[in-house]
Amino acid sequence: MAEEESTGAKERYITASTVAAGASLIIRRPLAFSIAAMLAAMICDPDDFAKAVNAWKTRVAGGVTDELDKVKEDIPKLLDYLKKEVKWEGETFQMVEKVMADFVAECENDAKQRDGVGDGCRSAKDLYNALSYVAAAVGALMVAWAGFMAVATVSLWGRAAAEVAVTPALGQTANTTRGAMTKALMFAGALSMLFMGVTQLSAKQQAKLQQLQASADFSQLGLGNDKATGMMTPKVIMSDQMKKMMGGSGTGAGAGVAT
Repeated sequence: MAEEESTGAKERYITASTVAAGASLIIRRPLAFSIAAMLAAMICDPDDFAKAVNAWKTRVAGGVTDELDKVKEDIPKLLDYLKKEVKWEGETFQMVEKVMADFVAECENDAKQRDGVGDGCRSAKDLYNALSYVAAAVGALMVAWAGFMAVATVSLWGRAAAEVAVTPALGQTANTTRGAMTKALMFAGALSMLFMGVTQLSAKQQAKLQQLQASADFSQLGLGNDKATGMMTPKVIMSDQMKKMMGGSGTGAGAGVAT
């Protein structure tokens, strides 16, 4: 998938924060310093979220992750090959088929979860990009108020009157900035909860798959192939200890017959 063009949002955040910090030194009001601090706290790079969208989403959903899709395609092919070509059948095959069906279902759940996180990252990118324009507008207002205060400092009385006029405007600007920062923090918190939930669920699914065990003990059994029918047949695989025991009993029997 082709990379998206840069939004330039990070540069807007940095510029807004920088000019607001400079303007606050001219305005010299607590609200002005507060606005500058909030703008600095909002600095982020929505382009990173755009990259995360591609990394999280599956290829079917427009991302780059295709491992889960390959697993979902390859396992049915493998089972079909074992059933038709190798002619593996019976209760053991049915058990393996059930386990693999559960495994494919877990892979499908993982894919949906990854796509969900990818959608969340895309929404975050769009939100933080939009808020960067709000930050830029606030920075421009701060420059305007700083210019007004700089002109007013020519006269002591002018400076005092300017502070009276600017304070309500600074209050409104602070409220706007605080609202934008609150939205950004709330969305970041929600996205973090989604990410943590998906991570925990994936860990549970992984543990469930790792705990899957065969219902019978196949430690000394293998599979042979009947050349006449082409069907798979059970074959006993003897351990070294069993071979020694069989060899010892065979020698003893032979000695008895000879006597």
